[in-house]
Order: sequence, then structure tokens, then C-alpha cells
Amino acid sequence: MKRPGFVTTCLLAAAIALPQIHVAADAWAFGSYASPDKIMRTAKQMRRQGKYPASLRCSADLSQRYIKPEVEVDWRENTRNVDWEMYVYKGQLEFQPGEPGKNSGWKRVSRTVIPLGGTKFICLLYYKR
Repeated sequence: MKRPGFVTTCLLAAAIALPQIHVAADAWAFGSYASPDKIMRTAKQMRRQGKYPASLRCSADLSQRYIKPEVEVDWRENTRNVDWEMYVYKGQLEFQPGEPGKNSGWKRVSRTVIPLGGTKFICLLYYKR
């Protein structure tokens, strides 16, 4: 039979590790909210398949400890040949298609900014006029 001190030490170590595993899981969920890179890769695929984003919705439950933005995009067949640009990213600045400072004919269809501490989660959708 094993020594009772060894068994007690193992049980104590396991009890201490459980809350740390739970915290690590929450932190991973915060960092893995359908990353902006993955969303932009999907947008690139849809553009190749001849689809365009009919609507872009970004939301987050700001009452939670870890803010996890959720992005929903409705894709439709691009039979009208709509020129579109979609940006989903974390940062401070808002990108615009075309040359900066010029009226390039792009119309902003959707804009959502979710504060994330020192940075922002930004969702933008533009159509060409």
C-alpha cells in the first residue's frame, strides 16, 4: 500500500490545479473568438465562390468578464456584381477602401466598434456605389 502522505500530496496538488485549468480555459476562449484572420480567410473564399456579404453583425456581451465578440455574416450569390470590402480586426484605426482622403465611391453599409480594454474590435462592410 502506498504511503498516506504521498496520496494526500497528490490529491492536494490536483485540487490546486483544477482552478488554474478553469482560468486557462476562460483565457483561451477569450483569445479564440473566431479570430479576425479566420473570418477574413472565409471572406476571401466566399469572394472566390462568387458571393457577397449581405449583412455583417458583430456583438458581444459586455457584462461578462472576458469579452468574446461574435461575428455573423449573411452570404448571398453575387448576381448583381456588387463590389464589396469587409474588414474584421482588432486595432485602433478604421480602414477604408480606396485612397485615403478621396471620395472613392465606397458606401459604408455596416460599422460596429466593440471596446476591448486598450484596443477595439472593429467590423466594417463597404459597398461600391
